[in-house]
Amino acid sequence: MGNKTYGKPLACIAPLLLVAAAPIGGYGIYVLCGIGIIVLAVLIYLLAKRRSLRKGDMKSESKNGTGLQESAPRPTETVLRDRRKEPVVKAAAQLARQLHKGQLDKAGRDYFEGHLTTVANAGTNWMEMTVGYLHDAAEDTYYSVPQIIRMLKDTLSTTPADNSYVPPTYEEWLDLTEALELLNANTAPTREAYIERFRGHELALRVKLNDMQNNMDLSRLPSPGERDIIRLERYSKEYVQLREMLEELKNK
Repeated sequence: MGNKTYGKPLACIAPLLLVAAAPIGGYGIYVLCGIGIIVLAVLIYLLAKRRSLRKGDMKSESKNGTGLQESAPRPTETVLRDRRKEPVVKAAAQLARQLHKGQLDKAGRDYFEGHLTTVANAGTNWMEMTVGYLHDAAEDTYYSVPQIIRMLKDTLSTTPADNSYVPPTYEEWLDLTEALELLNANTAPTREAYIERFRGHELALRVKLNDMQNNMDLSRLPSPGERDIIRLERYSKEYVQLREMLEELKNK
């Protein structure tokens, strides 16, 4: 492609040099050739500069969202789709950190940083993120779901919020509560019954899928063992079941 770009200026300059040098003779032709080389170098520089500026414009458009897509943000920088409910998510994160203090995940990392934050940031809206932070609270602590919801409201009352904040409605609080109840495996008689009861509840389904997706990631474990492989096989089957349930909801 470079030959085509620079060939045109050279093709224009060469005949001019020959015409100008013809009546001069002697050393004049060398002088004109030197001038031609300088002119050609200037043209090449200008063309290269123009190309560089065009690339800079494309990068600028990418950052502004008008051109190519930017690289994916880190999980901790996930942008909330509904900024009006952001204080609820922040309160849930604060409460989850408090409730799971000192707990570690299977990889030996802090449970809040290693698992809960990953599940929450996989959510696509404020409700999925809120439940993502708190999905294991009733299962891994001595608090019931109603107590956790009450603690969330108390934490929310002290969380800074601007004028755009819109408090959750009664129906939204109810949906959050139901999702947390369904996600508590301690209240299910069997594992099969636990998975089956997600049917029909989209919020709980989506959070559970995010939860299982992180649990199935064996790359986070330093040295996966046989028990991890067996658990992965079980999770994989359950994940397919949950995906089918979600598809059923979408097709209704």
